[in-house]
Amino acid sequence: MCEFGRLTRCIVGSVVIVISLTWAQSGERKKWTTLDWLQQLNYSHELHNVTSSDGYQLQLQRMPRVGARPVLLVHGLLGSSLGWLCLGPGKSLAFQLHQRNYDVWLANLRGASPYGRHHLELTDVMPEFWRYSFHEHGAYDLPAIIDHIVEHTKREAEQSETQAQQVHQVLLIGHSQKREKANKFELFPPGELRKLCSKKRELCEYYTKNLAGSALSNKQLLDIFSYEHLLQGGSARELRHLQQIWKSGDFISYDYGPIENMQIYHSVEALNYNISQISVPIILYFGETDAIATPEGVHGIYARMLNSVRSVRRIASAKFNHFDFLVAGEVKTLVNDKLIELMEKFLEGKLPYIIE
Repeated sequence: MCEFGRLTRCIVGSVVIVISLTWAQSGERKKWTTLDWLQQLNYSHELHNVTSSDGYQLQLQRMPRVGARPVLLVHGLLGSSLGWLCLGPGKSLAFQLHQRNYDVWLANLRGASPYGRHHLELTDVMPEFWRYSFHEHGAYDLPAIIDHIVEHTKREAEQSETQAQQVHQVLLIGHSQKREKANKFELFPPGELRKLCSKKRELCEYYTKNLAGSALSNKQLLDIFSYEHLLQGGSARELRHLQQIWKSGDFISYDYGPIENMQIYHSVEALNYNISQISVPIILYFGETDAIATPEGVHGIYARMLNSVRSVRRIASAKFNHFDFLVAGEVKTLVNDKLIELMEKFLEGKLPYIIE
């Protein structure tokens, strides 16, 4: 017990202990994988294995609400399903959706470590494993994942003799061994970016600002690199494809060069994706200082997708970059709460048409 004269010191000591424990807990959680988050917090979850038509074996994690509306969360370049959980139940979108009684599915596309690193015939130390771009994510991985979710939830609904109507509709939310033999094909193997930023902080700040955009502070800018498993690596071809799109100013397929283009596309040049034909309802979000999904770029996409884009929303922060969608401390109020509200308005047929 604390004597009256020592009460202040005891209170201060208690506060220090609490803060230290909270910081230690936070530091430990930054080492967690997707499965660590689900298991350590005792969240009911399922693991589903899906094989794409070209042989990539992908693991999906599910936070089940049997009979509820399915929502599929899809990570972006260098990511994995961890990005939807890494801030915990109070802030991360997967937890928020599950708390609101959605049936949450977490995708892992080919290359995501460790859940997208298997193939029927290849291993991830073979150059052939890494010969893909995000074209293959859309052409092979997502169709296999969505088909699996629809078939699985439909079968559950039939078994429980409930209405199966809503499971035909999957809501989609997306962000954007020894390895020496494969290192020029694999982009940033797991842990490499984190090690680089711990050794060369100023260089890391420079490239992060240029590639992802400015954050509210330099500490927040580099916070993503404090997570041990968040940036998981991917194919070098993904980055080259992104560079080709930036250089061309258009949304083009991967440019293999004239000879291979003729073999694959029957054209000397890479093909343009006709995004005006997309009919799936879409809401676009962008940050003011996002260097990847720039305000100008997002509005350019909207202008070519007038048939499908239902709303364009600006994040209400003077500085909000590409990584902030995953790790910003204010992401719940700035993004997630509003995203869920608009999604539910859309489902009710009440979504206002607003372009910001």
